[in-house]
Amino acid sequence: MALANIFNVAAYSMNPNRWKEYNLGLVGAHIIAAQCLLGTVVFSLTFCKNPDAIQGINEFIKWETVLSDRFERRRESIEVIDVLLIIMQLGGIVMPFGIYMTIFFHFDPFYFIFEEFILTNPIFRSNLEILLGLLTRSVIMLGAFECVRTLGFVFYLFAILVNRMGKCADILLFPSGDNGVKLAVKYYSEFIVVYRMFKSWFLDFLSILVSLAFWVVIVLCWVAIRGSETVPMFMYLQIIIVGFSFIVLYVFLLNLLTDLGERCTEAVMKCRRESRFVGEMSWCTKDKKQKFALKMEATALHPISISYGPFVNIDKEFLLSLLHTELNRLVDALVMFA
Repeated sequence: MALANIFNVAAYSMNPNRWKEYNLGLVGAHIIAAQCLLGTVVFSLTFCKNPDAIQGINEFIKWETVLSDRFERRRESIEVIDVLLIIMQLGGIVMPFGIYMTIFFHFDPFYFIFEEFILTNPIFRSNLEILLGLLTRSVIMLGAFECVRTLGFVFYLFAILVNRMGKCADILLFPSGDNGVKLAVKYYSEFIVVYRMFKSWFLDFLSILVSLAFWVVIVLCWVAIRGSETVPMFMYLQIIIVGFSFIVLYVFLLNLLTDLGERCTEAVMKCRRESRFVGEMSWCTKDKKQKFALKMEATALHPISISYGPFVNIDKEFLLSLLHTELNRLVDALVMFA
């Protein structure tokens, strides 16, 4: 499916007059579809590269439940993940009708490939050939939709994982009860151990996701500007809506990640300060040894930093610079194509 989209884009780029039904809006749609489908394949490969990631996520969920119960921060009865699962199921019921309309109006990439190479001249085509072509296109489009639905589900699962990690950092930042500092240091150390189980997959997934979202936004901006006179109005509106939705999700996820990094840093700094203060206030020799051990353990803690690529940390500066780069690309597109 992804290769079919890439083929149509390449063929149209070499000869825009080759297919009368093809236009710049379909070029942009096929580029984005190819990116999403290839992204699904790459995300699957990240799980193969990091086979312990799923186990690590399961261990994190178990640990988070213990942490919430220990500090009496119980979660809501209705989880966001449950709502998302319902939405995914409803999408699987409703979307086949939309896919059929896509095939009926020849928006799918295989229509052009079938017309050009596989099927005979429409005048001499039998009803069986027409039916088989329609069935083949339908099956492939449904399979592609399932890939994109999987990609969407994994994206939301990733966002929920980041959100829960942020809640854990909040709990450790404001521990309650006796021996709050000691418990915070203990649970934060466990937090680091659990995070390391899926850290490699987490960072790989994040880098691919940010890159994919960046180029999807760039393509949508290019099509919206360049195709203002050639793209049908309904498709033009769809492109703008999809582009705006991508930008909102893009900023939302990066903001969650920057907040997570800041909360973890604040939690570690607070553990260090309070453990040092507790150690200075102890008078008993035996108690001093325990407080000194707590102080050294707190000093050894390090914040959970979320990085993009090998060296760049995701923080507020990264978020602002990325948005600035996005705006610069939009200005470039306006200058070049407007």
